[in-house]
Amino acid sequence: MRKILIGFISLCLGMSVFGDSFKLEGIIASIDNEKKTIIIDSVYGDSVVVQVLPNTEIELDNCGVFGISKYGTFKNLSLGAFVEVKLYFQNAANGERTNPIAYEIEVECFKKRAY
Repeated sequence: MRKILIGFISLCLGMSVFGDSFKLEGIIASIDNEKKTIIIDSVYGDSVVVQVLPNTEIELDNCGVFGISKYGTFKNLSLGAFVEVKLYFQNAANGERTNPIAYEIEVECFKKRAY
């Protein structure tokens, strides 16, 4: 019983680390190299400005030889690429939320499309 309780508490604490995080999927519509931001046309119907930080993990899914995934940089992000972004919000000092910040971006190199 004690092990189950410890496991449950650990799970809850682990989930609270990214309490303000969510996943966004869509197509890269715009890239601002100076500000290191991208605009994603979401599959949910909105366009979202996403901040990319130096420690953001960018994974190129099925982009390598024989479909091997590899890691990339901001330069590997391209217009029209389908991406899955894991985001979080950093609360400003006055309680307002800023643009979402990406902590992981997965680029789908060979995603089948309807058109």
